[in-house]
Amino acid sequence: MATVEDGHFLPKIKTHSLEKIRRHNLYAALFAKAMSRKWPQRLYIGLYSGAGKAVVEDTGEIVETSALAVLKQETPFTKYIFVDADERCLDALRARVDALEQKHDVSFVQGDVNNSLDSIIRDIPLFSRENGLISLCFIDPFRADLRFDVIRRLSQFRMDFLIMLPLGYDLRRNLTRYLEDESDGRVAGLIDEPNWRDEWRGQRRSRRHFVPYLLQKFDSAMTTLGYRATPLRGAANVKVTGMGVFLYALVLYSRHPLGEEFWQTTLDSADKQLQMKL
Repeated sequence: MATVEDGHFLPKIKTHSLEKIRRHNLYAALFAKAMSRKWPQRLYIGLYSGAGKAVVEDTGEIVETSALAVLKQETPFTKYIFVDADERCLDALRARVDALEQKHDVSFVQGDVNNSLDSIIRDIPLFSRENGLISLCFIDPFRADLRFDVIRRLSQFRMDFLIMLPLGYDLRRNLTRYLEDESDGRVAGLIDEPNWRDEWRGQRRSRRHFVPYLLQKFDSAMTTLGYRATPLRGAANVKVTGMGVFLYALVLYSRHPLGEEFWQTTLDSADKQLQMKL
């Protein structure tokens, strides 16, 4: 995963982010390879895409992140759409994509993910029964800024979602603030539950139950869109390296049981790599 400096913008990431990148890369490669046997068009959407490379804050190592890695896998997607609000990230990613030997059909959308759906959908390739399209959308927000409406609109397409839910380092850590500030609609927007405060208070549970509560609410919202429920054991929980403090859950949603099989294979393979420190 290590790479070299290329002169373009390098955001900083923590060591624990390498686990997320590794799991993403395994699933995306498995998905694209398997789907290439049946689907002539395969779309990858990266929301909060980043710059394609980053520097690990703890070590100074420069690494490829998901947006660049997905372009280098053995079986490529036939179309890529990358979205980020940070102009520096998107300009750097565009330059790195242009520098690749293998050329791809790539669209870049600069703007807040929640306000960019029209542009994203315009860039989705036309498809038909004879020229079918299947998609994978990776959603990687820093905080609880994603509105569920983004998923709802994209779910009209045949699409798997791999989603990073910032349940620990944002939502649980800032629970008191989210509860007290009635004007803050981020939790409601993420889990598609406008009355979550009343529901949570009525349950009279402790802070340690907040993460399972959020996962259950998000899971319920996904099942209303026809996605298969993802039990808690199906989430890849990422913790602070060496401390065991929960940070976020990486969850996979598919409408087909094959997606769950791919995800379990990904989790098993990633765990082996992490144990070997690859």
